Amino acid sequence: MLGCLFGQAVGDALGFGSEYETLLGAFDKDIANLKRRVGKDRALGTYKLQVRSRNYVADFLQMNFRRTDISMQELTPDFIKEFAVYLANERGLANSTIWLSCMHLKGVVARAHDNGKIQRNVFAQYHISPKCKERTFLTEEELKTVMTHEFEDANLAFICDLFVFMNFTTLSFVDLKELTTDNIVEVNGEKWIEGKRHKTGVPYQVKLLAVPLQIIERYRDYPKANPKSVFGEVNYRSVCKKLKPVMKECSMLRDCMESDRSEFVIVYGRRRVGKTFLIDQYFKMNYDFSFVGSHRSTQRVQLRNYGKAMKQYAGLKTVPKYADWFDAFDALEEHLSNLPAK
Repeated sequence: MLGCLFGQAVGDALGFGSEYETLLGAFDKDIANLKRRVGKDRALGTYKLQVRSRNYVADFLQMNFRRTDISMQELTPDFIKEFAVYLANERGLANSTIWLSCMHLKGVVARAHDNGKIQRNVFAQYHISPKCKERTFLTEEELKTVMTHEFEDANLAFICDLFVFMNFTTLSFVDLKELTTDNIVEVNGEKWIEGKRHKTGVPYQVKLLAVPLQIIERYRDYPKANPKSVFGEVNYRSVCKKLKPVMKECSMLRDCMESDRSEFVIVYGRRRVGKTFLIDQYFKMNYDFSFVGSHRSTQRVQLRNYGKAMKQYAGLKTVPKYADWFDAFDALEEHLSNLPAK
């Protein structure tokens, strides 16, 4: 790799290779094209993520090769592998962020190949898993507890209603935020929500049951900057922060924590409604053991990741290996039995 980089550097100094497109140059062109689409068919957040990935690549080049850019012709399959290692070890990024940055890098090179800038897509065979988290859900009884709880704080009551509304309608937070009275139509005497998903643009229809209809009516005269908005201006982070006291008031997690027996809690909801934030914030990350399974991974991979979690929580020197889940849960039982009584 270094020999190839040195050869290209000499070529550039002599005036050769100037017709080749550079990696960051290609990144900048993609970003410029993406910026023109913001507000039309792309969100500002998507643009910012692409810029972040570009900056990661620039930092990687500077740290590993002392270069400010690199010709597309110099890229090898190992480049993206080393980039992923850099993001994990030097940046300390989560797997999902590493995956997204590598996909951005891979996409830039693929488009350069499709446009005839390079003869071969050197990253074509590279694959990395985003390790999606498993979905969890509330039981019907727990959801009823949330719905029937009376709040003295009007803001908490409002956040609770939003949470319940999203559970009954399956709307994501951004779709709820953009919901207006124009989206509510009547079909054969029944009320429906009709619209397009913010992220994908796919049309959707959701029948409004009694509970969400009651919530809409409750905030019909609520002061709003946009009179057509169903719930007014709501902020995602503010809602997430207030979900914790909402659930705390409902006493669900507290009762489980204070119970003298083992408890099993399931929190359910669509993406980006604050489920993980709620759990982590309530327990303040003070877990005796925590493990998140990987979507569509083999048992071998799952057990290996489970072993890494056990090494972290049990303070082991090496990552233990388990033959099956019976073996893994036996190890968990032993780990928990050795903890001080609480």
